[in-house]
Amino acid sequence: GNTRTLGGLSILCLYKKNILVIVILSVLSLLVFQSKVQSIEFRSVVDKQQCIFILATPGSGSSTMVNLLQNCIPGCQISGENHGAIQSLRGFYQQVVQTNDQPCPSKHAEEAWKKYFKLLDVQEATKSLATTMLNPNKSQCWGFKEIRYGRDNQRLQLGQDIKFLSSLCPNPKIILHTKRNPVLEFNSTVLLGRPHQHELSKLQHQSFDSYVEKEDKPAKVFRHYLEDYLERNTSFQQLWDYLECSLPVNQTTVKIVSERKGHPIAQPIKAR
Repeated sequence: GNTRTLGGLSILCLYKKNILVIVILSVLSLLVFQSKVQSIEFRSVVDKQQCIFILATPGSGSSTMVNLLQNCIPGCQISGENHGAIQSLRGFYQQVVQTNDQPCPSKHAEEAWKKYFKLLDVQEATKSLATTMLNPNKSQCWGFKEIRYGRDNQRLQLGQDIKFLSSLCPNPKIILHTKRNPVLEFNSTVLLGRPHQHELSKLQHQSFDSYVEKEDKPAKVFRHYLEDYLERNTSFQQLWDYLECSLPVNQTTVKIVSERKGHPIAQPIKAR
């Protein structure tokens, strides 16, 4: 009788253990499934992200463009000037690439030239740093406006800068924004009484135009003039389409800017 009892208890314990194992495996399977779903959802959110970068000349009305484009896509977060921080980040990454590619001069110098980093990890960390600064709220639309691209000692780096910006999100939109004539910018608040900056503005205009005319551009851009916005011409409609705007132009903004610039109010632009 005792043998039967012990045998029954053994079977019962084994049964309970099997049930426990099944429950644990089920919970783990559910957690793995949820993790995969969240990963897919996260990738889906990231894949839909759009970033808007307004690269402008001083005194061109770039702040007006930021205010305008806030109404282009609901919830779009476009930051202001960052003193070329992202340009410095691009320079850092480029130097890491050069470090990764440089050959060791001799076997004697192997230890001194050893590299422990993985380039792909640095690339991902660089993007993560940029988005941590520019898109901390995980918005579907984000970006910044900056007047330092293609200007002064950064003029020859414009192509590399634009290529780097294009790598920061799946759907980059880059606008090269100025007034039609650089002379029209000289009376702006930021350039008034600063004649030494006028030549830099002219060269920046040339830098933007030269990039647009290149056939082998590393990334697409949209060349925009403040006058296009004020006149509501075909070019401005094309900008609205390029940005895939979901809302029409805010007419209150139109009225305020048009009156401030002394320009008549033009016909409204419709959303796509």
